[in-house]
Amino acid sequence: MDGLQQRLDALPAELHAQIYDLTFTAGPAVYAVNAHYRPPANMQVSHATRGKVAPEYYARTQFHCTDHLECLQWLLSLPPAHVQMLREVHCESVACSWILDLFEYEVKVQSSYLLYHLHLRGIKLPDSILCFQVSKKDKMYADYHWKRYL
Repeated sequence: MDGLQQRLDALPAELHAQIYDLTFTAGPAVYAVNAHYRPPANMQVSHATRGKVAPEYYARTQFHCTDHLECLQWLLSLPPAHVQMLREVHCESVACSWILDLFEYEVKVQSSYLLYHLHLRGIKLPDSILCFQVSKKDKMYADYHWKRYL
């Protein structure tokens, strides 16, 4: 792999940039975060490639979770620098109508728990750029949404 990287690095800058754009850039995408989620292959090539690809990947991607605890585990599994790059995370959960109020409280607690664990890892998310919303779509359904506003 080092030989390939050296040959790519030896190319003229303009040609290298064209190859990079054709290989590593993508349009906006939506990914489901679950037990089967894996980062795209170009993020798994090498540390250097991941460093180049990650900012654009996280800036252009919406992540959707169906379970707030799974979402929390996923966020905690990411390197702190990648959490800082996230732009949008949407989580949907189903709750029985008689526990919806408890669910809203739990979502707020989980949000605080997430921020606490990110803080323990040295990641500070200013309140001005992190929006946390809880909304009721019907008696059996609630969703919450984190979105960075830069």
